[in-house]
Formats: sequence, C-alpha cells, structure tokens
Amino acid sequence: MATGADQAVGMGLVGFSLLLFTYYTVWVIILPFVDSDHAIHKYFLPREYSVILPGVAALILILCVGTFIGVVTWKNRKPRRPIRVQRPCPEEAGLWGVGRGWSRGGGVLGIWTCED
Repeated sequence: MATGADQAVGMGLVGFSLLLFTYYTVWVIILPFVDSDHAIHKYFLPREYSVILPGVAALILILCVGTFIGVVTWKNRKPRRPIRVQRPCPEEAGLWGVGRGWSRGGGVLGIWTCED
C-alpha cells in the first residue's frame, strides 16, 4: 500500500500534468482564435514553440529511455566464456586456423587443444 508521502507525490504529479495539459491546450487550440492584440497573448510563448518544445521533449525522452535500456542491458550481460572443444590438432583434423576460432563442422566457437 502506498504511504502518505507517495500519495502526495502522485497527486502533485497529476496536478502538474493537468496544469501543463490545460496550458498547452489553451496555447495551441484556443489562442489562435483570440485577437493578437489581446492581453492573454503575453502569458504564452510564440506559436512556433508549440511544435518545437514537444519535439525536443520527445527527443530527450527517447534518449533517456534508450540510455536506460542500454545501461540495464550492459549491466545484465553475462561474460562469454569459450567452450573447450576436445579435438585433435587443427592441422590433422583439417580445421581452419590455429588456436581460437570456428570449427569446420559444428560451428562452435571454442579453443582447440593439441594433445601430443
């Protein structure tokens, strides 16, 4: 259950969102129909910003979400350990390369070991 502080923060966020939505709605939908010499225009930015500001906010939101996903993915990755493959020497088995690499048959990334 949420504590009183959590509820207060939630109500504050809801109130801020409602205020922001009302301001933007009046700015974009109602203000173009009001005469340009009316006193209400001094409380709002020029109309060009009504497109620029949400675009910048969306870009910042996408960058933050992408950064968060990248950080979480980076922290949760598991180190990749090579698989030990017990096979004869690469030269004898007809495998490509020497040491670490891809085997010809199974496509398993591993370490080839040569036993004398």
